Amino acid sequence: MDANSVLRFLFESRHWVISEPFPPICTKCHGSGKCPECFGSGVNVHLNQDEPNNTKCSGSGVCPECGGTGLFEKLPAVDG
Repeated sequence: MDANSVLRFLFESRHWVISEPFPPICTKCHGSGKCPECFGSGVNVHLNQDEPNNTKCSGSGVCPECGGTGLFEKLPAVDG
């Protein structure tokens, strides 16, 4: 079976497999690296606030969760 046949089988049988070669995507910005609240502009989108800069990213436009990489690292397993 070639790769296309495997993908077709997984799609048609509704068996979805998430494999490790894909990088872990940031859950806040969904891989874009942009702040999810201001969409990367750095501008405060809440019109009822006096602060001109976005409070989540401090006006940088970078996702505060991943630091702009679009990825997150897996936490090490806790022994116990």
